[in-house]
Amino acid sequence: MELRPVTAASASAQTTRWHAILLAGDRPGGDPLAHAFGVASKSLVPLGGKPMLAHVLQTLLAHPQIGDVFVLAQDPELLFENPALSSFLADPRVRLETSGSGIASSIEGTLQRQWLDWPVLITTSDHVLLDKGTLDWFFDHSADCDVAVGMVDSHAFVADALETKRTWLRFRDVDVTGANLFALNSRSVFPALQYWRSLEANRKKPWRMAWKLGPTLLVSFLLRRLTLIEAFGAAGRKLGVEARPVRIPFARAGVDVDKLADHSLVESMLARQLQ
Repeated sequence: MELRPVTAASASAQTTRWHAILLAGDRPGGDPLAHAFGVASKSLVPLGGKPMLAHVLQTLLAHPQIGDVFVLAQDPELLFENPALSSFLADPRVRLETSGSGIASSIEGTLQRQWLDWPVLITTSDHVLLDKGTLDWFFDHSADCDVAVGMVDSHAFVADALETKRTWLRFRDVDVTGANLFALNSRSVFPALQYWRSLEANRKKPWRMAWKLGPTLLVSFLLRRLTLIEAFGAAGRKLGVEARPVRIPFARAGVDVDKLADHSLVESMLARQLQ
């Protein structure tokens, strides 16, 4: 399906207006955190008195550069039966999308069905600590490439005195963890999304991801020969896109809620914000 062409008028608007795709689905077999709290979906796990999804959706809708927000889940209507979420449906910018068999294919389908213009932000419903400052930083540093990926380095966690277990990607110059923020800036991302399908099962095993990108990259990764920028350049060339990491200087941007320990940490941080 052909996407709507970008006109000169829409190009200027894109500098200040983003579509957002909010990933709110569950992995096959259900989520352990959802089971622990007795809810139907991880997105409905309560934090600070409301579902995780409500925190992220509220942050996105409040940002002046974000327009439509597409909530992507296996059964999005079921999520919004929750009283803390149903009120969001009164906002015409909230759009519900049914996900497919995988994240990459679901994103690709949403881009094509909705004929979205660029840029497009992708984030997740467990990114509860997402705030305007983080979004501002990411938006300001994610242009002039096809794909930008939010990262937080270990120094930010030390500076903010935030102690939590993360999955670290180790490069010659820095150790980073993901920030669950992605910017898609051009239609060149479609081949990369197709390739992403083969990587999804290995997102917590970076060496397997590197192997799929080629043994040379794998060896370079294992020996920490590449800087972060060099690694993104090499991966981008394999995928046919210009890819760029965006190093976000706020440790909270690198905290998502995957485990009970994460839940306890974020619950305490939200409580301190209200004091």
